[in-house]
Amino acid sequence: VGLISRGDLIRAFARPDEEIRREIQADVLHGAMWLDPNAIDVNVTSGIVTLEGEVSSEADAELLPTFARKVPGVVDVHSTLTYRS
Repeated sequence: VGLISRGDLIRAFARPDEEIRREIQADVLHGAMWLDPNAIDVNVTSGIVTLEGEVSSEADAELLPTFARKVPGVVDVHSTLTYRS
């Protein structure tokens, strides 16, 4: 039993940008969506994720930002993904 401050909660979700980028590449791109992590440019600045590149389908282009938003530490996602079919 104890008190939890706002700072405690923020610290729990504050993560280095590089750690967030690695998790999106490994767990989201490769693990969840079976995409080549090198095919998509993932940039993270202050928790804001930018996704650029081309995926094979419209569904992938829509799902990838949704999955990336669920990664702890992500504040927002900006996507300019295009798709082939």
